[in-house]
Order: sequence, then C-alpha cells, then structure tokens
Amino acid sequence: MITVGAAVARHPDQPARATQSLPGDASQTQESESTRRRQPNSGVCLAAAKSSLGYLWRRQKHSIYAKPTLTFLLSQQRWIMVILIITANIIYLERSNQVGAKLKPFAKPVRALFQNAEGSNSTGQPVQHIYYLKIHKAGSSTIFAILATYCRYHNLLPLLPKYEHINQQSPLVPSMHLKLSPKIRRYDMVFNHHVYDPAIFDYLHKDVFKFTMLRDPFRHFVSSFTYFRKEGMGYLQNLNNFTDPITVFLQNPSAFEAEGFASYTNNRQSVDLGYDIRKYTYSNESYIKHFIDQTEKRFDLILIMEYFLESIVVLKRALNWSSEDILFFVKNALPDSQSVFGNMTDWHRERHKTFSQPDIQLYQHFLPVFKRRMSQTVGLEEEVSELRTILQKVRDFCNAEDTKRLNLRLEIPPGRWFSPLPASVEHKDQDRLFIKNALPESQSVFGNMTDWHRERHKTFSQPDIQLYQHFPPVFKRRMSQTVGLEQEIDIGKSALPMV
Repeated sequence: MITVGAAVARHPDQPARATQSLPGDASQTQESESTRRRQPNSGVCLAAAKSSLGYLWRRQKHSIYAKPTLTFLLSQQRWIMVILIITANIIYLERSNQVGAKLKPFAKPVRALFQNAEGSNSTGQPVQHIYYLKIHKAGSSTIFAILATYCRYHNLLPLLPKYEHINQQSPLVPSMHLKLSPKIRRYDMVFNHHVYDPAIFDYLHKDVFKFTMLRDPFRHFVSSFTYFRKEGMGYLQNLNNFTDPITVFLQNPSAFEAEGFASYTNNRQSVDLGYDIRKYTYSNESYIKHFIDQTEKRFDLILIMEYFLESIVVLKRALNWSSEDILFFVKNALPDSQSVFGNMTDWHRERHKTFSQPDIQLYQHFLPVFKRRMSQTVGLEEEVSELRTILQKVRDFCNAEDTKRLNLRLEIPPGRWFSPLPASVEHKDQDRLFIKNALPESQSVFGNMTDWHRERHKTFSQPDIQLYQHFPPVFKRRMSQTVGLEQEIDIGKSALPMV
C-alpha cells in the first residue's frame, strides 16, 4: 500500500500532470468530462486521485481489449481498493498538517481513522486551549492532576485562582478571584474549582474546548457529606453527636442545610454549573429544563464519573492527546465514603430525591448522551482495557516499597491503542522527581539560631556572603521579566509527578 502511495504522491508546488484523454466514442468522452466535473476540488487528495486514475487509464490504453472506462474500472476491483486506501492515507496526512511532506509508513493508521470516525477534532493537532469546570467530589482532583501535569510539561499558561479556588459563588470578580498578569492577555487552561460565569472566557482563547464531569447525584451527595463533614464544614458539624449523621440529616435537611452558595450538599453540581439560585428555587421545573438546555449549549463534552476510564479515553480522543498524557493516580478517594455507601438504603435515596431535582434531572439528561457517545466510539472497550492494565502497572511501580525499588522496572509494551513509554524506567530514575536528603533535623536546628549565631558566622564567611549578596538581585530581576512564572510555579506545586 505504502509503495504504491509513494509513487503517486506529489508535492503541492509540482504542477499536476495532464490527464490523458482516452480514445473512443463520444459517449466515452462525455462520461470522462462528467466524471471530472463531479470530482471535488480537494487539494492533494484530488491530485492523488487523478494520478491514480491516470495510471489505470494508461494501463487500459495499452490493454489488448478496448473497454469503456466505467466497465473497465468496475472490473479492476483490486486497483480500486488500492486507490481508496491511498486516498484515505493522504486524507490523514492532510488533516495532520503534513501535506507536501514525503509519504511515510504510518505507525497507527487504524487509530487515526477511528479517531476521525468517532468525532475527534478535525485538525489532528493536540487541543491545548481547555476550559474544565471542576465540580466538587466528581472525579475533579484526578482530572485536575491530568490537566495540570500536561500544562506543566508543555509550558502552557493556566489561569489560576488568587487564593485556593477561583470563585465559590457568582459573580466572578476577576481582580478579586483571578491571579492575573498585566503581560498576559490570554491563558491556555482553566481547571480549578469555580462557579460558572461567562466572564472568565474574556481571559481564554476563542477556540477553547469546554468540558466537565457529572456524578450520580445521590453518590455525589454521600461523598460530599462525608468529605466536608470530615473537613470541618461548619453547618455539618452540628451532626457530630449523632451515631448516624447522614440519616438524621435526610430526615430533616432544612434543619441542618446551609443556605445558597455556602452549601456543598444541596444540588452543588448544578450550582457549580451556573444554576441561578438567587432568582429560582430548586423546585422550579421550567427553569430546571432551561438550565439543562443552557448547560448543553455551553459545553463541548460532559463526562460521567460512573464511567471514569471510558470518560478519560473519550476525552483523550477529543483532545488528540497521547497515551502518556492521561496517566494518573486517583486523588481524594475517601475509603470512609465507600463504607457509608454500603449502609445506604432505598429510603435514603428517596429522601434525597425530595430536594435534589436539579442535579437529578441534569444527570438523567446527560447520562444517555454520554452512553450514545460511548456506543459510537470505535474500539473504546479495548482501549479502556489497555488503559486499566497500564494504570495498574504504573500504580504497582510507584507504590512499591523502598526495599523493592531497586529490582523493579516499569515497562509498558506497545498495544493497539497505546504506544510504549519512551524507555523503560527504573525506580532509581524516579528519584529525580522528588526532593532527596531533606533533613527535618536541620529545620529544628534553624529554629534555635539567634542573631548572635548569625553575627559570629559573618566573621569568617565574607566570600560566601558577598557572593550571595551580589546574585539574588540579579536573579530577582530575571524572575520579574519571566512571563507567567508565578502561574507555572503554582501549577508545579499542584501537579502530581508522573512517571
């Protein structure tokens, strides 16, 4: 296939070879003219098709039997298949911005065609302008780690919060909530907690890809209740004296629930997505439907946490990312919430429904949408299986005890969907990712030092002291001239070290 393709490929600057007209009657000439008029003007694809057809026509010219063009083509099934394969390959090159380059053997042609078939972006380039609305307790810490690590490794600029989160209630006040630089007009990514507000898009690129992830509302409620009560959330501390606090809460939510944006257990997924709680109650059916329609228009992709690995693969394909870009460790998965789930009954779920219609209807709308997308994604089950195996290998490698590290190697064999890692990794190589030899004892010694110790040190350390006094101002000037330095440092602190 590739040899034939190389023979017909043509550089865009090279003039097209004139197609030879075929000898024959007038109907044959009219058929050729009609065929040429129906061909779309599609650049290299058209040139390749013409060259291939010209080859068959020249072959026909020297054939013993003179046949009409259409009859001849139908009889040459093998060569028509070759033309179709060549055209498909060149379409792949064109979409990968490799038009005009020398035709090379494709390492993963099947995956590329599957990606196009299931709706990945048409440019073939990795998507790097991303808006992720991070919803509390919906797989958000893990997705945050994936995006943050990608952002750091590709030198992208994230739009970060001035404090821990961007905005936990609307409206967004940029000067109050965002860590902005006067030298930066557009940022590449957003992935911190915030409540949806269109004002944030003033600081992002126009072609930003927008996505989020939803979770089953009841499981989301149980996880949020368990997590935020453990974290000391004020309104949930009133339940600490009860042996079964979640049951007591569901018996009478209004007796314990916080109001408005202060609550993390009352339809918080809808609140984060922009449900206007200042104007509408959670029981307003007409607004709930309007809100769901708005949400569908605002986002390019809405993932489902109950299909987490499937969601990661769908996201990877939509972004045209590589296998390495989606490796992750699970973050903030509380074993306590799993034990609480085990004690839940139908009664608890029914009680939850009485005050959670926005979240429930939101989830019921987008769950079948995502299931349809999964059913249309070619090879999804196989790729998820490969991802699960690779994540287990990475987990075993990174969680190994120190006594076993020296004897372990991380090797990812190539699969149908996943490329092998660039090289096998040994645990001794992983040491570069962590600070070594940081002694807690020295910190306690520093705490006992006084001005007398510092002055005594000055009497015999002038070369080192003057050296240090000279270079910090030099480095500080360089820091002040480095665009996006604070953002990159913050994201470096947040991102997980990945193998």
